[in-house]
Amino acid sequence: MAFTAEWIPGQNLWETRNYGKYDGVNYVRVFLGHEQVYVQIEDVLVFETAPGYYRQNPFMKQAMDGIAYNQVKIIAYGTGSFGTKKVYEKILKQCGYSYIETIVLADDFHKKSCNFFFCQDMIRKYNPKNKKYGMIADHLLPFAKLKHLDFLLYTSPRYYASRYYFGKQLSQDEQFFENFVNEQLFNGLWKESRGYHFGYAFEGFFLYTFCHFLKQEVIRYEKTSVCFTAEAEVVRQAYEIFYPKDDTEMLYGWKDTKRDDNFREYIHKTVKNETLLVDFSMNLAWKEYLQEETKGKAEVRNLCDFFGKRDEKTQNFIKKAIAMTRETGFFIEQYEGELAIWKQREASIRNLRNGQEVHRGIMDFIRQFDQAVRQSIYNRNNFAKKSAGFLCEALEYAFDEEKRSKLHMQPMQAVLKSKAGKKAINFAKKVYRGMKKK
Repeated sequence: MAFTAEWIPGQNLWETRNYGKYDGVNYVRVFLGHEQVYVQIEDVLVFETAPGYYRQNPFMKQAMDGIAYNQVKIIAYGTGSFGTKKVYEKILKQCGYSYIETIVLADDFHKKSCNFFFCQDMIRKYNPKNKKYGMIADHLLPFAKLKHLDFLLYTSPRYYASRYYFGKQLSQDEQFFENFVNEQLFNGLWKESRGYHFGYAFEGFFLYTFCHFLKQEVIRYEKTSVCFTAEAEVVRQAYEIFYPKDDTEMLYGWKDTKRDDNFREYIHKTVKNETLLVDFSMNLAWKEYLQEETKGKAEVRNLCDFFGKRDEKTQNFIKKAIAMTRETGFFIEQYEGELAIWKQREASIRNLRNGQEVHRGIMDFIRQFDQAVRQSIYNRNNFAKKSAGFLCEALEYAFDEEKRSKLHMQPMQAVLKSKAGKKAINFAKKVYRGMKKK
């Protein structure tokens, strides 16, 4: 699978009526000269990545910082699903919105949702002098349309139709992963390449779970160091981010390296006692060779130990995922004494560039997801213990272009996008225009 560095298609997240496509700076421009801006909290200012775990929306934070800097008063409103007003105040401060002083909840006006009548009551109370104001929400507001306001529709990652969708019946930690990936990739702040998206959404989680599996093996067998084969270089980079205090080494040997006495001598010199030797492949013959050469010194682990027995179809997906993590085609063909003879497999510039983008996505995911897990209720080891099965399903989804391109719309989105919905909208527009003429 070759992506190149093209922008991912369909990633226009800044939707609004009458103004076109917007970024954070243009959000500020729309509301210059306004006295107030009313902004939805849930799924716009704040993401609820997991129950009780709230994160700042980086796109909206950039926009709100600019709006506040221009002395436009920001009034945040919400349904009350997060809790009381004090809870909302605490969440907004934790997410960096300390300059938002006014919070309005549906319960303030004895409403269950932020509907038309809620908006009407809110404006009547907080804007009695009818100062110029605008609104931002993740759904169309009939109130804003009726009042002809400057209204911006922000497509929340949770409802973005082209988001990554890993299934209906996910466990809490799997749902946390899905929410996190979509919130990071589809919040609207950055546009990244398709290769980066693939590395972030799939390969990163692959390495995340495998690294924590390896740490459990280190503890289980009381190993003092971890040695990685050359094909596990990307695993080493990830492992050192998670466990910087662990002693790590590199064994510059590939399954294609000539297995003669020089290579054996190099292995014996490099691999220390009480070592966990890690290979990033499904090759059992290569694992057996390494285990035989390091007998009594090391325990060898590869992806077969992590995934267990899998059918041929799943193994093919895993092998494709391994191939996607390679940045270059260089390998050591053989050792002549202590001298390594390097060789390069044929690789196009496109594939090399693709590998770099995938690798960049992997490293960004590992750093950001690990930080999020540490701050949440989840434990790193949860993902290592029970994620092999989920990971197989995720990799199958990753390499199925038809599944990945499928839109996942909310019921109302589906109705509006359907032929019947479009006909109804056009009919309503004609009726409205006819009424205006009269």
